Amino acid sequence: MVIWLEQQEAADIFDAYLTWATHVRTPPLPRMHQSEALDHSDDFEGSDQEIEGPKSIAINSGARGNSSSYLQTSVHIAKKAPLVDIPIPVIQQHFGIPDLVSSLNMYILGLAACHPSLRVFRISSFDVLNVYKRATLVVPPSAPGIPLWEDRIKATPTKVDNVLSRLGARPFFDTVLVKTPARSKYRYRVTRIRVIFELPVSVATLDPQPILAYVEWFTEFKATRHPSRMFEVSKVLGRDRQPVGEVISLSQVVRSCHLIPKWEDNLRAPLDFALDTFTEFLVNDFLDLHAYCSL
Repeated sequence: MVIWLEQQEAADIFDAYLTWATHVRTPPLPRMHQSEALDHSDDFEGSDQEIEGPKSIAINSGARGNSSSYLQTSVHIAKKAPLVDIPIPVIQQHFGIPDLVSSLNMYILGLAACHPSLRVFRISSFDVLNVYKRATLVVPPSAPGIPLWEDRIKATPTKVDNVLSRLGARPFFDTVLVKTPARSKYRYRVTRIRVIFELPVSVATLDPQPILAYVEWFTEFKATRHPSRMFEVSKVLGRDRQPVGEVISLSQVVRSCHLIPKWEDNLRAPLDFALDTFTEFLVNDFLDLHAYCSL
């Protein structure tokens, strides 16, 4: 009887949310927080043509259905990287990625294994990277009747005079959903993007040149008894209590996601930089209809 009541309650919650969401007339424009919009006054990137260039990556991000509309996510980036020839030590310090060299070399080893005939060279802390500030994702519908979702993700630290002068006054390291391997329990996993960059041609020359991202991992989704029925995740920490990260292809990113810190009854918990302060979070699947149906 208890199980039946829980099933009825879940069905009723889902029906109520769909009823509310389908009556919202707001078009699916690129998602941008107000704070990010205000921050553009300090972001010297120029016109939207520089931000939204024709350079794109088609990826396989679907996990169900045979229609092509479920299979392709388009990733759009700038025509040219706005941050060119940034030394790796600068990225390690200001983007917060101390293990960037070792993580990138692990990716390079995997690249060499997949392309035995390709000449591949390792990278060192003396190399430089071309860094992108943001990417726009056109996400396929997660269910019939849901339109394509256009999403924007950003990975930038604060402005640093004479070093990273073309940045805004606030840092943005967005959390995103990354597609998991086919045998995984869930289709997606939460990560936090620290930097988006192009694979240096000094490592390998490909056509097109891969666009990569360094991400910090969160645990797999965990069902909870929280009244909202949201999934719970927590940061994956190493022995040094620092977040565990990895270099992946940007094509593995599906869409952004919103995390709610589990501050419980701590009314004095800081709201600024919550992703840096807390380790346990709830995944907000009520962010939009696409997120609700995806999770």
